[in-house]
Parts: sequence; structure tokens; C-alpha cells
Amino acid sequence: MFFEPMEEEGHEAFEKTSATPTTDSPFVFTLKDTLKRLDAAPADPTGPFGTQIELGAPALDTTALFMMRLAPGKRTATHRTTANNIFAVVRGSGATTIDGERYAWKRGDVMAAPAWRPHFHEASDDAILLRVTDAPVMQRLGFHRVEGQA
Repeated sequence: MFFEPMEEEGHEAFEKTSATPTTDSPFVFTLKDTLKRLDAAPADPTGPFGTQIELGAPALDTTALFMMRLAPGKRTATHRTTANNIFAVVRGSGATTIDGERYAWKRGDVMAAPAWRPHFHEASDDAILLRVTDAPVMQRLGFHRVEGQA
């Protein structure tokens, strides 16, 4: 997994190449459009994912992509599920606690919360994380569970 910092930094280097960016792919989510959607989404700063939008709905049959905005100084609810979750930090800094172990993060870092490991996030400043999860395949197989949900 990777992302290109086209809209915030590194744009000058891209302009020196002859390649033209594309936006006609179902896998291109511009930061501008994503931020606009996050601004319009209902805020849930203490829910398990802060303010969250889905990208691609679902992007693949077996994988879902979400963009999360975490409010500074707020701790999200602890989340425990049979789905695996990978978080890539797009902006900001903070810490994620997975199965009782705290991991500090900043832009560019990636954390993995394996299945059935409780985890929560705390942002130091306004933070944006990409969440990749295999929940769709777990749902299709009938194995998806979330602690606290019937």
C-alpha cells in the first residue's frame, strides 16, 4: 500500500515528469474530495473510528477502504472485531493502542490491528487515517463479529 502526496507536498517533482495524473479510476480518491466528504460526514469523535467515510463502497469485494478523521485530544472507543484492520496515517500524529500496547504514529506510518485484538486511537492534533479492512470477506463467509454487537 502507498499513497502519493500530490496535493500537499512533492507536487513540484511530479510536475517535472511527463505523466499526467488520472482521476477516472475507481481507485483514485483525491484529498480535496475526501476532505470535503469528511467535513460533511456526521462527527463521532469518541466512536471507534472518529468521523469516517467509505471510499469506493466497497472498493473491492473482499476489502473495504475508509478515511477517518480523529479529533485532537479525543480517544476513540475500543474496537474489537474478527476483521483485520490496517491504518495508514495520511495527516497528523497520535497513538494507537492495540491489545494493550501503545504505538505512537505520525504521517506516513502504518499500524495493523489483527483480528480480535482490541484497539483504540488518540490523536495529538487533527489526524486523518486510511483504514483498510477485510470485513467484507469476513461478512460474506459468516465470520464477522464485533464485540458488543449482537
